[in-house]
Amino acid sequence: MKRRKSAAALSLSGPRWDAATVVLFSIFLFFAMHLWTERASVWLTFIALALCIGRTPWRLARERFCVPVIGFLAFMVVYGLSAIYSPFGGTAARGFAWMLAAFAVAALVLFRFERRHVRGLLWGLAAVSAVVSLLSTDMACEGPFYNVFASLMEHFGVGEVYTGIENTVGRVNGVYNDANVTGSLFALGTLVSLYLVQTGKRWWDRLLGCVLVSTSAVGILLSISRGAILCFGLSLLVWLAAAGREQRLRLFLLMVIAAGGCIAAAVFAMPMVAPGAMLPDIVSVVSGGVIFLLDWVIGERLAKLLEGHGRVMVTVTGAVIVLGGIAVVVALTVTEPYVFGESIVRSTNLSPGEYTLSAEGDFGESCRVNIYKRSDVETLLGQSTQLYLGPLERVSFTVPEDSARVFFRFSGSEGDVLQSVTLSSGEKIPLEYKFLPEEIAFRLHRGIFSDNSYLLRVQFMKDALVLFGQCPLIGHGLGASDNLYPTVQPFYYQSRYVHNHVLQIMADQGLLGTIPFVVFLGGGLWLLIKCLRKGQDTLAAVLLACWMMMNSHALMEINFSLPSYQCYAFVLLLLPVVLYGEPLSEKVIKIGGMAVCTVFWLYLTVFGGLMGLRQRVKMESNTLRATSVDELMEALDSYARRDFFDSDPYRLEYVATAVQETDGRYDVRMTYYVDKIRRSGNYPSCSALLQYYYLPSGDFRGLFECSQQILLQRTSYAEVWNGQVAFYRDEVLPAVGEKYIDIFVDGILAFQDLLAEINQDRMEVIILSEENQAFVNRVSSAMELRLSGGELYNYLIADAGDEGAS
Repeated sequence: MKRRKSAAALSLSGPRWDAATVVLFSIFLFFAMHLWTERASVWLTFIALALCIGRTPWRLARERFCVPVIGFLAFMVVYGLSAIYSPFGGTAARGFAWMLAAFAVAALVLFRFERRHVRGLLWGLAAVSAVVSLLSTDMACEGPFYNVFASLMEHFGVGEVYTGIENTVGRVNGVYNDANVTGSLFALGTLVSLYLVQTGKRWWDRLLGCVLVSTSAVGILLSISRGAILCFGLSLLVWLAAAGREQRLRLFLLMVIAAGGCIAAAVFAMPMVAPGAMLPDIVSVVSGGVIFLLDWVIGERLAKLLEGHGRVMVTVTGAVIVLGGIAVVVALTVTEPYVFGESIVRSTNLSPGEYTLSAEGDFGESCRVNIYKRSDVETLLGQSTQLYLGPLERVSFTVPEDSARVFFRFSGSEGDVLQSVTLSSGEKIPLEYKFLPEEIAFRLHRGIFSDNSYLLRVQFMKDALVLFGQCPLIGHGLGASDNLYPTVQPFYYQSRYVHNHVLQIMADQGLLGTIPFVVFLGGGLWLLIKCLRKGQDTLAAVLLACWMMMNSHALMEINFSLPSYQCYAFVLLLLPVVLYGEPLSEKVIKIGGMAVCTVFWLYLTVFGGLMGLRQRVKMESNTLRATSVDELMEALDSYARRDFFDSDPYRLEYVATAVQETDGRYDVRMTYYVDKIRRSGNYPSCSALLQYYYLPSGDFRGLFECSQQILLQRTSYAEVWNGQVAFYRDEVLPAVGEKYIDIFVDGILAFQDLLAEINQDRMEVIILSEENQAFVNRVSSAMELRLSGGELYNYLIADAGDEGAS
């Protein structure tokens, strides 16, 4: 018997091995979420490939040959191809490396885990979310846990990703430098943790689950992400609706107790988030123990008491909802006088017209108010119109017709007390909220649907639809929004992503990528709904809530554009396949399973190999020590052919070297590369051609043509327009001489016409610097004076010299 027991313990099967597998996968997931490098993605890819070969993956591929898997594979194939045909090589390579890591995680879920592993996977997901939440809070407090994490990431070569984050006062941005993404991730972790508490059989399971709930949930609240919190509330309602009658009451009580405990903990911890503080971390963990005790003492007993008493249950539920509503109303309405330490900003919607303001309190002449309004256009442009600035005496102001929101910034000496502020319309301006942290109050007073954050997202989506309309079938390639937004935006803004996962794919991969992505998401949703229609299933209910959380919040955020979220989300999106997936047809199960397995293997091998080849090329180029021009040119040509993602740096170096050679032996290849770069429309590469090729070669007509192309690639960037004028004046003009001065003048006049044309349809006009505008005007005046040849050249070069000296 002893020998059998020992053999069982050492077997690569059974509960212990399952637990070890889940732990190792959770560690793999954590590193995949945080190692944001191309090299790391290659390692993760080939680890996954090695683990996805064998009898078990082959069997699971046959069993899981279903619509969501087919959609996922088709989407990933198009995604990989879009990284290759994309003209935005560096951006595309980075984005694809992130997705490749997420694909490696997804492959392991599909081909190494079965139904019996799912609960363990959920524990791993809950733990990873809690760890990231603690790290994020500790980062805002500059604590020791974050420092250890940053040192570890430094060892793997990604320390700069996490050490260069700027903290926002009163808000936890998180280790991904985006409070909305981290808030959404913590929401998923909270949902999973609540499920583990709900279904826990032993008291220590429930206690640990409660700690994981509080750690992730407090992280959501500290992020103050309005979108994440709103979508999280929606996902809780979906979960309650999907839960069976027998589970709904108990689940509802658990949610209420957990919400109360976490909100209290967050309100207590929020003012203490500051360098050197450890209390926010401690509170987020300890509050889990409080939630466990409250649920044990109150939740379980109340559920048993109400069991079988439908009317009483409805009454209690209604009472809880009413009390919650009252609590919200009290938090938003109960105010008190404000004691100045810092300035305070409040806002309201006012109809156009004349207003006066009266203030009461114990304050001196130093107490002042700045009243300003913002229209929707001003909000988008980050502008405002001042209506009044002065002391809090005899305040009068006029609200214009285009006002969307009016703001009041009160400032005073420390210790001054502002008792109340009343407008002539009778409206009182709320001051200090008694039960609402100032960080939350400030974000609410910015306006939910009238602040810069909301309006910019709407603009991102409008511009993404324009990009999609330009290339609807295959899209512009990975990195399209990052590089093409400046060509279509009506005013200057910076955004790499669309903030909508469906529109992002439409712009990048067109319908060819969007359709399989929707099939992937819709197929998983159908599996969950199909399971719930058959009967009560608590796991399907929580996975439906997770699906809703992910996809509702990703309609307004960049979640699916970041590797951390991709890795985490793909696990949850593929769990319905692991649990409920069925082959499409028994007749094609063998062929379909073979196809799925083969495509996964080929994808990991081919695209992992291409990314690995790119790393090899980068290493070779960094260590290249050519002994002759021929050897250098041959190497550069080889690099350009072997880096399938971003060959432009090698093409540019080839061009820059070839243009210096006078014997013409590299001209054919050089011209080919120049044409390829010009046709790519990639701004960094095209702008480099001006210095690397056109100026040294003396092709000034081609220089101005390429310059106009560059300006259209960065239409919204005033610094690009100004940079081009400075380039014309300081470098091109001395090089053209008298011989090509007419080409130069034609180029400047064409520049002037293009700028006027662009400014006609813009919300925000491009303005040249005083120096640059003076130079362009001088060229125009030279034409009016009918100067030509040497006289024209001397006139312009003398002016350029004077401006350079000044």
